[in-house]
Amino acid sequence: MNQLPQELEDFILQYLNGDPASLKMSSLVCHRFAYTARKYLFSTIVLEFSSYGDPQTLPARFMHLLLSSPYICDFVQNLSIIDNRYKIGGPTHLRFDTILPTCLPLLRNLRRVAVESMTLTSLMWNAMSQDVQLALEETFRSPLLVSISFYRILDLPLALLSGCPSLQSLSLKLVTFRKEDMALKEGNSENRQPRLELDAEISPSPSQALSIKPECRPQLTSLLLMLSDPLFNFFATWVTNHLSPLDISRVRRLSVSMTMEYYDHGNVWTLLSATASSLEVFCFSPVFGVYSAMVVVTAADPLRPFHFAPHTVGSSNTIAINPIDISTLHHLRILRLRLGMIQTLFRNRAPTNFSPWVLKLIARLNSEHMEEISLKIDLAHQLRGRVPQGSQNNSDLESWAALDSALAENCPSLRNFTIYILQDWDLGSSTDLLDDDAAESEMRQLSSLRNQLSTLANRGVLHIKAAHCMSLFSSSVLFKHPPSVCFGYEVPADAKYYDAWTHCGLTGDAQARHYIRIFCVSGLPLVAPEFLAIMPCEALPVELEQHILSYLKDDIPSLRACSLTCRRWVYSTQRYLFARILLDFRHVLFPSQADPPDRFCQLLLSCPRISAYVKELSIVISHGMEDQDLRRLTDILQVCLPLLGHLRGINLGRGTSSSVISGSTSIPGIRKKVYIWPVSWHFLPSVVRGELSTTFRSHSLVNIRLAHMRGVPLSVLALAGCPRLEGLFLEDVTFDGVLADSSQVQAERAMAMAQMRPSKDAVLQGQRRPLKTLRLALSEPALQTFAQWATSLECPLDISTVEHLSVTMIKQYADHGWINALLDECADSLRTFCCRIEIQGKYNILIAGILSHDDVLLTMMIILPYLH
Repeated sequence: MNQLPQELEDFILQYLNGDPASLKMSSLVCHRFAYTARKYLFSTIVLEFSSYGDPQTLPARFMHLLLSSPYICDFVQNLSIIDNRYKIGGPTHLRFDTILPTCLPLLRNLRRVAVESMTLTSLMWNAMSQDVQLALEETFRSPLLVSISFYRILDLPLALLSGCPSLQSLSLKLVTFRKEDMALKEGNSENRQPRLELDAEISPSPSQALSIKPECRPQLTSLLLMLSDPLFNFFATWVTNHLSPLDISRVRRLSVSMTMEYYDHGNVWTLLSATASSLEVFCFSPVFGVYSAMVVVTAADPLRPFHFAPHTVGSSNTIAINPIDISTLHHLRILRLRLGMIQTLFRNRAPTNFSPWVLKLIARLNSEHMEEISLKIDLAHQLRGRVPQGSQNNSDLESWAALDSALAENCPSLRNFTIYILQDWDLGSSTDLLDDDAAESEMRQLSSLRNQLSTLANRGVLHIKAAHCMSLFSSSVLFKHPPSVCFGYEVPADAKYYDAWTHCGLTGDAQARHYIRIFCVSGLPLVAPEFLAIMPCEALPVELEQHILSYLKDDIPSLRACSLTCRRWVYSTQRYLFARILLDFRHVLFPSQADPPDRFCQLLLSCPRISAYVKELSIVISHGMEDQDLRRLTDILQVCLPLLGHLRGINLGRGTSSSVISGSTSIPGIRKKVYIWPVSWHFLPSVVRGELSTTFRSHSLVNIRLAHMRGVPLSVLALAGCPRLEGLFLEDVTFDGVLADSSQVQAERAMAMAQMRPSKDAVLQGQRRPLKTLRLALSEPALQTFAQWATSLECPLDISTVEHLSVTMIKQYADHGWINALLDECADSLRTFCCRIEIQGKYNILIAGILSHDDVLLTMMIILPYLH
């Protein structure tokens, strides 16, 4: 094959990244895709050390793969090591492991390593074998490693973080450090020393900073901490010391989650001071106690504009909470706060009002780059009126108004301000759910809160949502900001076209300018796409083209984008775009706004080749169509149906649904019945009936579906010229004479059967069309008529070959004899039988038994949906 443009090849495989099945298939389609596909397949490896692990991810299998195919080692960039034990106190699998010491030295291109423990008990660092520890330490010294993550690892040595020359991202969640590293701090646990003295005492040891010069220290850009109070204080002091082996002055993303109640927030302020010149994303999740009495007090120190008043925890124990100031974070773009966790677990305690502290904190923002502010705060008690009016814990709506003005002035680039109201406190109480007055009070308070934030609401950036107190902020959203890459949306009504080459300054061949266009809604700014100009390819493998487009066959915007990308993709994309056509002829008030049948008719006349792509046609009509709609239906179908000579399936009927006929109260687990007005066959114009009868006799037709039709003649189902028919679907359909009284039913049915019955010489057994799928959702009289006709020898349809039979009783049946007749007719071939029964009143249901001849009947499903 000719050479494929590298840009298009990379774009295709990057789109399939994360889909192993598609990547494996792509590597088999073209040998030039094998290298790139393997690069994505082996880029992320998860080694789960567990005797109950998935055989596909067994570490031993991965080791044998590396030894047999050494080139795979260069593809592995992300490695996760998971210890998964199912026995409390049992030894870890890493104690006697020989796989990691063998594999880690071979993985020379690792960029991210994560060591996690998913067991009931956390993993101790010393519990691993000495060879595993040495292999991990050597891996952390790799100059290509940029990210390290630890989760539930105990006694972690700080020396591991001293030998990472290129470290950029560090995550420490629920970890502890070695006692030897924290020995200097243990003597100060009872009597805390000033900050400067504490810095000197907890400075890194000479062995940790011996070979690291200040200008050679790794510069972190992302730091995630979820530590207990003593460990967080120790680490914050250690990492901000001038002798620390890590440099956090370039940190852009900082997340601090506290696992217990903190009284000293000065260490958080220490981290913020050290990262003030570069911090862009800050996520803070403190934990305050139940008895905290927080009052905002103005301080004389400009660095401490507000703080919590000291509160008494006991008779003689008084603890002061240090403040946090974010006014110096001039480059901050995203701020996320999660407050008020602990007191939600104690419903009998008075809720603590965090609003003053939060509002004052946000009001101090001084960043022109601020784009997003998210708050998770416990306002449920105040919003539902649980706190008496005028008390200290009541919401201060005027402060929210002041915050609205401050944000409008200090944050002009703000695009999203979201308030998550925690609701976990009332999940265990059944009375709270039935309190209508509290719900109405909550709605009034929410409306008042929104009114106080009128400026943000008018700008369209205010969002108030419900949340759970245990849910964290998404780390993927916090730490990953992928570029918006797109070259095609479904065009809205008020959209305008912009030439990508002219607006975005792209250069390329003038002949290819019509390949790529960007759609932008009027009034919104257009962002230049971050992708290279795609060159029109001349020789794309047909196998790969079919695979890509078949993967996107249900994604209409992506198919349209592909047709604009490459000229050779136009044919294949049109084949999928026009495979299923829906013509909705129901009456609309404004035909100019919704007129797809007319557009499709004009498209067929202007481009006749499209008729070969249409494989399935759905015609939607409704009861009570006006004369103009019937004329429109006649004109369009008279033009379109003769042109569609390659139809394989046709759907007709499906009227509009009216009001629910069941009671106003609904029972959980029982679906409401929705009545759909049927359409009479004779209501359709004679020309339309003739065109439909001709279409039903098409030699290419495979499936026919009729829904919500009345008075359909059995002669239409004779289908004398439809040799390939395999599936017949009848839903809420009646036949000629069924709607009359019982005597007239029998007379008209016999007359209709006599009129449509051909001679025995004309219908031979070999000329009957064998059906494979039969789905019936009929009333009892209609089922009797169809079953009597379908089981007769004169019927041109052979149901003895049916493999899939489905019977749905839309009303209660008095006699199931005709169902047994259908089962007897197709007993030799039936493989799947689905029966949906409606039972009214009290009946004893007895299933005697089912006999399967030669194991032909493989699957049977009986559903009882409507029990009254």
